[in-house]
Amino acid sequence: MLGFRFRNLYRVRDINAFFISLCLHLIAFIITGFVLYSQKPIRDEEVVQLSFIDANELRPRRPKSHKPIEIKPIDPTERQNVTKEITRKIHDESASKFNEVIAQAPVPVIRNASVERNMEKTEVLPDVMTMVEGLRQDEIMLSKQMSSRNAPEAGDGMSSFRQRVRGSGAAGGGLGIARMTDVVDISFPQEDQLEGNTDIGAETYSPFGDALFNIAQHILTYNQTGYADIVFVLDTSLSMQDNIQKVADALFSMTNAYDKAGLDYRLGFVEFSVRRYGEKIEIDPLTSDPMLLQRRMRSLRISGNEHALDALWKALIYLEFRPEAEKHLILVTDEPATTGWTEKNAYYQRRDWVLQESGRQNVIVHVLGYNEYFQRQLAQRTNGLWQEIPGGQRPSSVVVQGTGLPTSRSSNWKLLKSFRDIARHIARTSDANSKISDAAVEIVIVLDYSLSMAGKIAALRQGFTEFIGTIDLFALDYSIGLMLFAEAKNAVNAIDGVTVLAQPTLTDPEKFMNLLTLPMGGDEHLIDAMVEGLPKIRFRQAQRVVFIITDEPSTGNYDVDEALDVCRSLNVQVDVLGPLPAGATNRMIAEGYQLPGDDFQSLVVNQTGGIFRLMPNSLAIADANQ
Repeated sequence: MLGFRFRNLYRVRDINAFFISLCLHLIAFIITGFVLYSQKPIRDEEVVQLSFIDANELRPRRPKSHKPIEIKPIDPTERQNVTKEITRKIHDESASKFNEVIAQAPVPVIRNASVERNMEKTEVLPDVMTMVEGLRQDEIMLSKQMSSRNAPEAGDGMSSFRQRVRGSGAAGGGLGIARMTDVVDISFPQEDQLEGNTDIGAETYSPFGDALFNIAQHILTYNQTGYADIVFVLDTSLSMQDNIQKVADALFSMTNAYDKAGLDYRLGFVEFSVRRYGEKIEIDPLTSDPMLLQRRMRSLRISGNEHALDALWKALIYLEFRPEAEKHLILVTDEPATTGWTEKNAYYQRRDWVLQESGRQNVIVHVLGYNEYFQRQLAQRTNGLWQEIPGGQRPSSVVVQGTGLPTSRSSNWKLLKSFRDIARHIARTSDANSKISDAAVEIVIVLDYSLSMAGKIAALRQGFTEFIGTIDLFALDYSIGLMLFAEAKNAVNAIDGVTVLAQPTLTDPEKFMNLLTLPMGGDEHLIDAMVEGLPKIRFRQAQRVVFIITDEPSTGNYDVDEALDVCRSLNVQVDVLGPLPAGATNRMIAEGYQLPGDDFQSLVVNQTGGIFRLMPNSLAIADANQ
């Protein structure tokens, strides 16, 4: 019984201990939860801000009364003056804008008759924007009429991203003469088109542009497919330096005609020349971008001689034309067609092969070249167009002998020595003249600017640099003038006759070199240049020296004695860099002996106290065409 009581007592104690532990854990849990909750950050939306305001502030307030501004009435006379002033300012501003628009117009604007009538009827200044739009329409119309054949038009890549609009080639059955009415629109305007205004600047005319335009007309007239592949075969020898640039400049006179007629065309070129390491013939792939071809032409390297027959042969073998396109070659050269083959009868064999192969492949050959039988025959037999190259052609004697000079200084040592010898002679004669204070001297360069000198211009620039440098060593008080002479009837911007580019006042070598940029062309007559040009020189009180540079004997319409009289009357010393005179030897020239000839160059050197030096690669006899 006693043991049972003790067991119940222990059981009660266990239950109490359990409840006490449970309460303690619950209290600890509550405290822990409260601590954790109190450390939790309070969010903004749970925060309430209270502010106390005065009840009087809630009452509406009366707006303050403002005294109205008194506006004085404007006197009618004053109002009229203000209106006139505002109107005058608006008109002045409009007029200045109108004048500014006209000044910035890219093409001179000529009002037609309808615009003139409207301007006469209008007493007040019209709306500026309306007048500008009208003038722009007239300007566009006139610019289309007066645009040169050589100027790029829309579609050439000048005003559009695409270089040109390719023709569809859908004009099968021939573009024909009927389509040529569209091509004629890009030619020079007739008098009735300009309403009496035919004042067209000379700079817009280009013989090369006319020649290429004629070829374009010929191609469009006889085209039967609407497609054409046209390849220029370009002579890149030294004598063609200026001509290549002119062909590039006038390229759009041809492509504009194709674009207007809707011809689908591609262009390419073959360049050919003979250089130190051998013959060079390069074929460029055909392109539909005329501007790309133009840039490529302008970057061509010019040097050496040429063999046109070899270039035509290679073009006929390696060029790849489109099957549906008509095939055209345009030969551009200023020399007879030759070949580099050395076998017996090689020239005739290569010539006959070119004629036969062009006929077999149906290739039409147009020639802008030399007036010889083969080139005329080639164009005639292939139904092409032959034209003589503008600016004259190199005479056959020039072609055979090769009148060009190297471009490296080491190869031109003889020429440079001749320039130094003449400079030393001028310095010695100036020092010996006691009447001239401080050895003052005026030097006039009389330069042959004919086509035969084209291959020498780079070497002559080196010679002029050597000449001026040698004179500077003697501390001379000198000045230089320049007179050019040639006869180029059909060459744009070329010398035709005698031209005094600079009086003997130049002292800056760079300015002198910049004058030697005009294109060369035609023949030359030295005697005529001396008689007509030398009196135009304005000499001062100093020693007078005339330095003649030519590669041909003296010719002209005047008598030799007349030219000598001009030199004596002006009291000039004449030094000559020219061809070997008849009867003279290299030893006589080197040692300064009297020249035995009776030609002008020999006589003028002997009679004026000058010296003579030999021009490399010069002509022993004058060209027969002169």
